[in-house]
Amino acid sequence: MRISGFASGMDIDSIVAGLMKAERAPLNSVERKVQTLEWKRDDYRAMNTALLNFNNEVSAMKFTNKYRSYSVTSTDSSKVTATASGNASVGLTSISNVSQLATSATVVGVPTGYAGQTSNASLDNLAGKQLTIGNETFTVATGDTIQSFISKVNASNAGVNMYYDHVTGKFSVTNKETGAGTINVSGDLADTFGFGTGATKTDGQNAILTINGIQTERTSNTFTENGVTFTLNNTFTGSVTTTVKTDTESIVDNIVSFVNKYNELIGTIQGKLNEERNRNYGPLVDEEREALSEKEIEKWENIAKAGLLRNDQTLSNVLSNMRLDFYSQVSNSEISSNYNHLSKIGITTSPNYKDGGKLVIDEAKLRAAIEADTQSVEQLFRGENGLVSKLSNTLTNGMNAIKSKAGNENTTSQQFSIGKELENLNKSKSRWEDRLEKIEAKYWSKFTQMEKMIANMNSQSTTLSSYFTG
Repeated sequence: MRISGFASGMDIDSIVAGLMKAERAPLNSVERKVQTLEWKRDDYRAMNTALLNFNNEVSAMKFTNKYRSYSVTSTDSSKVTATASGNASVGLTSISNVSQLATSATVVGVPTGYAGQTSNASLDNLAGKQLTIGNETFTVATGDTIQSFISKVNASNAGVNMYYDHVTGKFSVTNKETGAGTINVSGDLADTFGFGTGATKTDGQNAILTINGIQTERTSNTFTENGVTFTLNNTFTGSVTTTVKTDTESIVDNIVSFVNKYNELIGTIQGKLNEERNRNYGPLVDEEREALSEKEIEKWENIAKAGLLRNDQTLSNVLSNMRLDFYSQVSNSEISSNYNHLSKIGITTSPNYKDGGKLVIDEAKLRAAIEADTQSVEQLFRGENGLVSKLSNTLTNGMNAIKSKAGNENTTSQQFSIGKELENLNKSKSRWEDRLEKIEAKYWSKFTQMEKMIANMNSQSTTLSSYFTG
């Protein structure tokens, strides 16, 4: 039981609080260390996220579409249009004398007794009867409607689209693919759906054309030759020429975007390495927070968090290794010595030392290199021993080094060095908290005894005084 100043008139609470404030100094020191390490861990993890994001950009640069982009022009797009894939061949293609476009085989039935009925009309009266289209047979089930039966046909492997027009009561079947061929419709329902006597049957046909002087046929009006997809829009005589060229601007944009992402990463890392550390501002403990407003706490902690990774060796190593990757020469059997270094395609280091090794691009020189030797530019980045593979290794090693220091959300404290430090500090914190509880209890015990003694003395004094007064 605590007696607080009843006999002595002293403010025991304040006295004990003052004594404990001095006693708490070692615990406060531990708490500040814990908070500082947690902030440092979070800074490292933020840097690892930045490295991971850039590594994703590096991975994207492994794909050929970043360097093999082509544009296609047609001398008459009303007749022929074309698009190019990443494996297209640069050059000209002449398409002439398109005497026939590819069409689909079709069967159009005669009017049926369903005229005027919607597609939801029941087919229960036909349950069990069948319709055969090509090699596929369809049976009407109880509960089927015109629409549900058509859906079964269209979703099947028959390769056709069946259609019903409720105004005329006509059914039709059309091959999904164009090209020479026919559609055979038979079965119990052939006459019911109008596909018997009087039905109009049109065979499919191939497109007939001449490509670079060779007369040929195609089953579709859209076909691919040497990585270029052509579409025939009309029949015509004469000739239409399509031209495939390297889309230099698209490739330039891809490389510029990649370099910009690298420069952003450099800026982020340099910012942390150069951030000033103000040692007059440390983490606040609870009693210090109580004396400040929320805005004051936020302002204080923003200063206290700054500079925790200043001149950090792990980050500095990642930065240095990435610079070496960008500065190094690339050598493999598919790259010309004229374009085996970034500087030879117009990408150099900024002359301003404050930029921390950021890259600058001479777009005119880059454009000229792409137009002169696209393959070498591609090899410089994604080829054997190229920039992309070097950067990928550097980033992976850097992220692993940071992870060993700061871990991530999936690691336990024992799996990274800061986590181990935090565990030890938290154990020390618990020991100090237990010790302070005992110290505080001891102070209160002494003051309580003092209060009891003073109370006894006061009681005796009052008794003696009463004797003299009496």
